[in-house]
Order: sequence, then C-alpha cells, then structure tokens
Amino acid sequence: MAQDDTSHVTGTASDALRHPASAHSDKIPETGDPTPKAGGPSVADRLLQAPVLTAGEKMEDYRALEAQILAAMQPQTFFERLHASDVCHALWEEQRFRRQQAALPGATGMKALVCLLASIGFEKDALDIATSYFGEDDDERSNATALIRRFNITDDAINAQASQQNLPILSTLEHLMANRQSRRDVVVSEYHRRKRKADKLTARKSVAEPQSDRPATARH
Repeated sequence: MAQDDTSHVTGTASDALRHPASAHSDKIPETGDPTPKAGGPSVADRLLQAPVLTAGEKMEDYRALEAQILAAMQPQTFFERLHASDVCHALWEEQRFRRQQAALPGATGMKALVCLLASIGFEKDALDIATSYFGEDDDERSNATALIRRFNITDDAINAQASQQNLPILSTLEHLMANRQSRRDVVVSEYHRRKRKADKLTARKSVAEPQSDRPATARH
C-alpha cells in the first residue's frame, strides 16, 4: 500500500476489510513458529489498518468512508482489498490536507493584519489594533474594524496576506493533495480495467456454456 512519511498506518485492523478464517488463510504466528496459529491475525489484517487520527478526526467518519468505498469496489481477493484500502487512505488524507490548507490562513490572521497595518504606518499600534479586531470585546472590535476598513483592509485582504506568509506550507499541502489524488486515480483506473476484463470473461463464458450443454451429434 502506497504511503509516504506523512501517514503511518497503525491501530487495529479494519473489521470491514477482514475475511473469514479458513484452512488456507495465511496467519502471522505469535512466536517464531512458522506454523500459522488458529485465531491469529492474518497478513491482510496486519497490512489493512486504519491510520492514526489527527486532532478533530473521528474513527466513525473514517469507517463510514471505508464502508462506502468497500461497497463501491466490492473487493474479493487480497490485492483487491489492498487497492480498496489504498483508495480509502488516499481520500482520507487528501481531505485532511484540504482542511489544513483552509485552516492555516485563518489561524494566522492576526499576524497578517499586523503586517498590513505596519505597511501603512501603524507599526507602533499594529499589535493592539489587531488584538482588538480579533478580540471578544464588542466596543474594541467595532473601533478596530472601523479603523482598518478606512484603509480598505477587509477579511479577504487579511486572508490573502496570511496565505502569502504561509505560501511554502500551503504549497506543500497542495503537493500532498495532488499526490493523494494521483494515487487514488491510479488505483480506481486499475479497478475499472480489471472489472471490464472480468465482465468480458464472464460474457464469453455465458455464450460458450449453452453450446457445451448440447448433446453430441452421433457420427456415421
């Protein structure tokens, strides 16, 4: 499963990706004994694991996404399950990076406003004005808002300045999102290719089977 150093898979194996144990299932022995142990975790269970969640993420949300992907792809073999897990991880991390990209400018808005105020001659009072603008006191916030609006400093301008100040990080997040999108597209494309191939094979078999059921014609 394609994962880089931004995501480390740990935790319990996904219940949705587990397959029933059988006499032929590969098991990871708990000791050095190479003989598979009954009830032990399978190779697939060890590989197909949920990611570590970051702050604000919920396991039930990940499971819901996982269930939708499994329902759509309906993996049957080990490698199909790996592909489904790949798609789930890629889409989950893509959404994580997208949230981070949107949140960062807002979290650094005060610094951005200080920079904008300093650029128009308010170096001395920039921090106090910015603190009032983002503060909880209604009167101070109203006064600060009236002041900065006189100089056409809007929320959009503050967010743009914050984005410029965080451009290296935002660019990195953009690259990570593109990486996950590319990985997801590759796996989905391979899934559709395999499905088309399987459908064609099934169609050929359905055409050939009636002919094979016909009684043989006696030769003279």
